[in-house]
Formats: sequence, structure tokens, C-alpha cells
Amino acid sequence: MSRDLMKAQVELIDAAYATATDAGRWGDMVACAQSWFGGLGAVYARSADRPDANRLLATSYDGAFKASYNARYAGINPLIANPRKVSRPLLHSEEVIAYDDLTRTEFYADWMAPQDMDYGISLEISGGGDSTLNFAILRSRTLGRFSDDEQRLCESLMPHLRRALEISDRLGLLETSLTACLGGFETLAAGVLLVDDRGRLQFANGEGERLLRAGDGLFLSGDRPTGRASRAESALRAAVHGATRRDGGPRTAATFGISRNESHAPLSVTVTPARGEGGLALVLLHDPDRRPRPDPEALRRIYGLTPAEARLAAALCDGLTLADHARVEGVSETTLKTHLKAVFGKLDVNRQTDLVGRLSRDPSVRFALD
Repeated sequence: MSRDLMKAQVELIDAAYATATDAGRWGDMVACAQSWFGGLGAVYARSADRPDANRLLATSYDGAFKASYNARYAGINPLIANPRKVSRPLLHSEEVIAYDDLTRTEFYADWMAPQDMDYGISLEISGGGDSTLNFAILRSRTLGRFSDDEQRLCESLMPHLRRALEISDRLGLLETSLTACLGGFETLAAGVLLVDDRGRLQFANGEGERLLRAGDGLFLSGDRPTGRASRAESALRAAVHGATRRDGGPRTAATFGISRNESHAPLSVTVTPARGEGGLALVLLHDPDRRPRPDPEALRRIYGLTPAEARLAAALCDGLTLADHARVEGVSETTLKTHLKAVFGKLDVNRQTDLVGRLSRDPSVRFALD
């Protein structure tokens, strides 16, 4: 093996094992492979029985091409359909379908050719049989077919990719606990995002997803939360960098506003380090136009309130008066005052303002949003 190929092997193996402890590093693995082989790379799931389950996962393809592949072209990809029924862990595209035949397909004309793709190589890194996880590189006619040396390099990489995936699967037991912790963010009356040091979204709670979908001031570009205005985007990028830096410098928190359209108040954004060892930033989003109200069922369980008392407490936090709530409930204000006195006693407060303040500050109460 030449010195260049030995260097490539070392770098590719290092990149493979980096994915074992951080699934977000598959993008780095793709980039490393591209630097040595050229073209564009991807990790994809393949199912012979269910074409709709063929999906691009980590990839360097343009976002529009990734989306169109998952939405349409995965089901008609002749390189996956495998008409010659070739079954080996490593395949180059011409083992699956002759080049001339490939160029006559809709998949080639509408999806491969616009990306300057002609020849591919694919490594099966997990599974076997009808459902597999694969790593692939597709490159241009100018770069040409994959040489014997390049194929041998890929073959030497496969056991390391598989071992990295096994390690990642074992660490997945820890991810179950992390998921349970992240679920707690759903109780907050704020949007919560977790992004990595490259700004890629790793988690969003329900309110965070709503704000990104609304696209007012902040939206999701590919897999990255992005500010619509250049000033907002610069502030977000700088804040994430400060919170996730890995160069040994101090990791910092930042708070700033993101302007929205004229009918909405600015979005309040706080970015802070999420892990002691760095690598993730916690992004908190507060929408001042959305008023939180406690879940009556949570109030009932936590404070021992009756259903009627819990609904009253929630209504007061929602800004309703006793008269308003009396009309909603179809009861008299005298009855509500009796309920309110009982609520005061159970929460050890004497005024409505104290009640609302107490509930608004209680992190154990699950909040909903208007």
C-alpha cells in the first residue's frame, strides 16, 4: 500500500471510530471519505422489501437533493434495487447495473447527473440480507471508476466501521437515559434546542419545533437553526461557538433578541453550554406573545387540589378573573371564592398574585402554551 493510501486508511479509521461515541460525527466521516475519493458521500438505509424505507441519513448532498431522494428517488434507485441480485459487502456501481443502462434511467437523468455523479461504491456496514445500513461515495465521470487500490482501501475500512457501529449501539443504552432527561424539557413553557458545535440541531422540544416551523425570525435550514436576518444569524452562530468551543478556552453564555415581523414581539434567545465537556449548546427560546398556563391535572397531583380547584388555579394563571371563570364553569362567584380559599390554604398563600407567582416559578408544574 502506498504512503498516500496508508495515510488515507489511518484518517478514515480515525473518523470511523469518532462516530462510535458521537453519532453527529458521521458527517465528518463522509467529509473525510470525500477528501480521499472525491465526489459526494452518504450513509443510507436500504431495504429490499420496502423501498419506502430506503433513506439517506448523514450526507453531503445538497439539501434539496437529499429531500427529493427521500421523498421520491429512493424507490426507483437502480443501484439499490440491485437488478442483478449481486450480494457482497462491498460493491461498485457497475457490479449492480451496467453504466450504459444506468444512464438511461430516470434516476440518473434527474438525480445523479445534475450532481455530476456517474460511478459509485457502497460498503455494507450493518445488517445483512434485505435490510442494511450502508456507506457510499458517488463521483463524477471525470474522476472515473474506483481503482483496485481504492476498493481495497474500502475493504480495509469496513470492519472498523462495523466495530464503531457496535460500540455506538452499546452506548445507545445510555442514550435511553438521556432521552428520558430530554423529555423533561417538554414541561417548560419555552422552546428548547440542543445544537452541536457545528450548529446542527440534535433535539427540540415541542415549543422549539413550533417556533422553527413558524419561521418567524428563526427557522431550520437543513439541519441547522438559522436566523432570518444576517444580524440574528451572526449572533446565533457566535453564541453557539462560545458555548461549545473545544480549544480549551472558557465556554460562555449569551442572551440576545431576534426580531420578528411587526405583529410579534422579538424572540428572546439564551444560549448556554449544555455539557461539562463541551460539544453541545442549550438554546432557550422565549416567545413573549405566548402565555403559559399550568396543566390542571399537574396542579391536582402536585398540590392535592380537587379538579375544580385545579381548573380555577390554572384559569387565574391564564389571566382570567373570577367572574370570567364563573361563566366558563357555569357556577357562582361565591362558589369560586370557596374554592379559592381552599387553594390558598393548600399552597400557603394569601393573595391571587402570590398564587400565580408561586405556580409560575414551580419547575415541577407542566405548562401548556396558548
